Amino acid sequence: MKTLNNITKIIVCGFSTFILGQEMEVDGILKVTGEIDVSNQRVVNVANPVEPKDAVNLDYLSAMEMTTSGSGLIVVKCPWYTESISSSESVNPGIGSCEPPSCPDGWTEVTTYNEVTGAGGGNAFNNSSWEKYFLGNSCRICEKE
Repeated sequence: MKTLNNITKIIVCGFSTFILGQEMEVDGILKVTGEIDVSNQRVVNVANPVEPKDAVNLDYLSAMEMTTSGSGLIVVKCPWYTESISSSESVNPGIGSCEPPSCPDGWTEVTTYNEVTGAGGGNAFNNSSWEKYFLGNSCRICEKE
């Protein structure tokens, strides 16, 4: 009987894998812990955004482009983080940088700049060292051709 139970488990696992490998529908909210990797596949049927962190679709972006004030500017960003740990309170980590993404096809670069979006620090355990950090983005402004 034990062998039969193991065979049943294998069949159920194999059947479950086959079902999930095809298509899955969820009625309601699907919450995921971790990342979603779509393996370079398209994400389809994305509705227009409602909340600030919602994804957007091409129709929405195209409509936004047509309703802008004619400037046709976008900013593409690359986030960075710097920190320093030192026995001296006067040591600063400096402003970071990274290479922001290139302008999309049909757009040209206007300028690049760095923005600091956060800073912090404090005295570490036992007054032995100071930790400071900066957060920010390296930015590229692109203009519609």
